[in-house]
Amino acid sequence: SVCFQMVAPLLFGQKNASWVLWTVVLLPLAIMGLMAARLRSTQAHLQTCAFEHNRLVKDFSDTVTNYHLIADYGKAIERLDTHQDRVATYSTADRLTATVLMNNQYLISWLTKIVVAGYT
Repeated sequence: SVCFQMVAPLLFGQKNASWVLWTVVLLPLAIMGLMAARLRSTQAHLQTCAFEHNRLVKDFSDTVTNYHLIADYGKAIERLDTHQDRVATYSTADRLTATVLMNNQYLISWLTKIVVAGYT
């Protein structure tokens, strides 16, 4: 266990294992620092994605509510173009948000693997 790795060198007069200090204290601090640095970008992408989602849902809702007016005035093609643009915009925002969230998720894994590779 980690406690044994930290205490055993002191008890048996052996060389201190500095890598234990790194993994127990500095690695979580490094992870928190990197996540704090990515916080603003993550929040911006999440807010953009939520805004585009709400805009898309409102647009669809308005179209359903006003279907008869749209059909009567022959504006179906214009509404279709609007929907197509909104879906494309939302899809782009969603893809970018998913990319940022996945990078955040892998950041911890990558950092841990770098530490393990450095130790071995």
